[in-house]
Amino acid sequence: MYEALTARDPGTGDLLPGLATDWEQIDDHTWHFHIREGVQFHDGSALNAEVAAFGLDWTWNADRRGSLSIRGFMGPSMEFRAVDEYVLEITLAEPDPLLPTRLYASTIPSKKQIENSVDEWLTSPVGTGPYRFVEWDRGNHVIVERNEDWWGFGNNDAQGYPEYERATFLIRTENASRISGLRAGEVDFAERLTPDVCLAELDDRCLEAPASSIIFIKLDNVHPVLGDDRVRMAISHAMDREAIGEVILGGAQPASQLVSEGVTGFVEDLEPHEFNMDRARELLDEARADGVPVDSMPLRLIARQDSFPANDQVLEIVLESLNQLGITNVNASILEPSSFNPTWLTNYHEIEEDRGVMALHRHPDEWFDLAPTASNYFVCDGAPSSYCNPEADELYRKGAAATGEEREQYFQELSRIVYEDNPYIMMVNQPLFHGVNHESLEWSPRIDMSIQLKDMAPATDN
Repeated sequence: MYEALTARDPGTGDLLPGLATDWEQIDDHTWHFHIREGVQFHDGSALNAEVAAFGLDWTWNADRRGSLSIRGFMGPSMEFRAVDEYVLEITLAEPDPLLPTRLYASTIPSKKQIENSVDEWLTSPVGTGPYRFVEWDRGNHVIVERNEDWWGFGNNDAQGYPEYERATFLIRTENASRISGLRAGEVDFAERLTPDVCLAELDDRCLEAPASSIIFIKLDNVHPVLGDDRVRMAISHAMDREAIGEVILGGAQPASQLVSEGVTGFVEDLEPHEFNMDRARELLDEARADGVPVDSMPLRLIARQDSFPANDQVLEIVLESLNQLGITNVNASILEPSSFNPTWLTNYHEIEEDRGVMALHRHPDEWFDLAPTASNYFVCDGAPSSYCNPEADELYRKGAAATGEEREQYFQELSRIVYEDNPYIMMVNQPLFHGVNHESLEWSPRIDMSIQLKDMAPATDN
């Protein structure tokens, strides 16, 4: 339903024109985006530079709408203004060569709707995309229909095509319900299924998407126990990543970094920590002997409900691994997002010293660059960061402003420092598994992990 200024090739991830036909960097702090002419929102209002500036400003500037939890992924603060009817100027507080890539994640809302009926923004979305909103039956379904006025018809810049006149998205939170619906032919596509069940029950209808999510455990580094280097390394050595990946997560591979191979800043020679319980216990005993209160301070192991398929099973294995290591004063729980998110988003400087949280979560890695990850997790002021190293801050600052080989070098050095500090426990690089009814639907997964209806089409006879 919504679209952004930039788009991506579904197979390569290369940046392509979207609602902007092209863009140019005027100087270190200033970019111009040329807005596509002839685009209409679903409410009939027209898109131009003024509308795009309004929508982006309303979305990202805190004085307009309040702080957003994902604001850190959008880089430096931005100012937006129309310098011509179809030329949008974006001015950055700091240089950011990644801006066009970041804008792929920022869709443009209708200025008309925001000004006249902002309360309907979440319940009756109005965008420019190939499908328009029809109905939302809470807890049951969402219905969309083809936007016959979409600018993309007959346009070579358009990615995908709206093959369906109408589509219904059924809301089925239970994995078993999604799988049974697919097997019965009641649904054509079921997303993010538990890997072992998907592979066992759906056979060739279980489709593996590229691995673009890192499963990791974020530790409260200010805690007297979790702040000890030996304890963190002990926890890391206690994790049998290969077994977790193979048995629970459909062949997920052990991870050493918070981004995947091919991402700017990834370092190939950094190996995942080996599973070695004996070494883990030695390290923990060393910490105990030096007075680290391993046995007296309580810890919490948490995960967000449905943050990734089978996360409840992974949480149980992590808890058992901690117990085998000798860390037994751990309370484990799966939390609703309303409880998990505030805990996750507490910054390093605001974490109480005795909180002792270990949070199992998933980090989507669809940016192809370290900057969005680093700005959140590797710098002291990152919204969800529980780690602080001024040297890492400085490397991020230099790398974020650089391009090409210089950017790669700064970010690889940053990745090495974070690897050595080991503030978070890297687990596995997780592929996603979806169920596809090949008799009714043709679809291939996108490299950026997004699932878009315009990429789907009715199956054709072979």
